[in-house]
Amino acid sequence: VGIMTWISDLQLGKGDAGERKLLAAPVVFCVLVLAYLLFRQGVQGVPVATRPLEGEVHRGPSIRLCWTPERYEDVEVQIARERRFETVLYAQRIPGAWFHLTPPVCHDPGVYYWRMRQRDNAGVGTWTRAIRFRVD
Repeated sequence: VGIMTWISDLQLGKGDAGERKLLAAPVVFCVLVLAYLLFRQGVQGVPVATRPLEGEVHRGPSIRLCWTPERYEDVEVQIARERRFETVLYAQRIPGAWFHLTPPVCHDPGVYYWRMRQRDNAGVGTWTRAIRFRVD
């Protein structure tokens, strides 16, 4: 059953005698607002990392960071050497859905962590979990 069928059934509930009656407008309004807020939460949720993924090894002068979805105004990215991000090596607000890290960031061999969160007119989202990658 689709959402529109469900809303239609709410609007046209059956009375005692089987006739159709219109439910109060505030009930329908609340249902529509709730559906909108649930949809909006899905759109403005946490971005999903697509590259580098947990445990990937990188060789070369630059590392491409990618995420989905692409509908955020900005994504804030942080890079650190430890999972808790006590010392952030790099922090940047980035428009779009990808970014190339170039030296001196992540130039030295070793383990790094990255995380991100969305930033837009609605506010600041939740940080993703720390994603570990290695540079050789």
